[in-house]
Amino acid sequence: MAKTVALDDVTLFSKRLRPRRRPDRLVKVRGLPIPEEWKSSKTIQSWHVLQLGTYFILIEEEYGVRPPYGFVVFGNGARERVANTQELRGRVLKIASEIREARRRVEKEIRVSPQAWQCRVCGSRSKCRQSRA
Repeated sequence: MAKTVALDDVTLFSKRLRPRRRPDRLVKVRGLPIPEEWKSSKTIQSWHVLQLGTYFILIEEEYGVRPPYGFVVFGNGARERVANTQELRGRVLKIASEIREARRRVEKEIRVSPQAWQCRVCGSRSKCRQSRA
């Protein structure tokens, strides 16, 4: 049985990689921290997997243990297990590197393709030239 350790109140941070993230729920299963991310969607999306991949790296740096998996929990209660693989870790680190490089070249715009609802809830939309809101 999983025991809730944190419910949207623990911020994970990496001095090395610089991201700061807060999983929706962190549970302990057999002594291991397992992140959960709650989504209103009905199916898993690639960015959900990447978000969990980021949590895996941050948890490993914060707690010194590598979570073997995490969950995306959908609005209807369904749960999708996401494995903490080397491939996922590599994808997250590659994207993080690309973001850091893009930030070094602030004049270069990062192309995104947000959905209109994502723009409506985004705190940066007033400065964004790609906003659909």
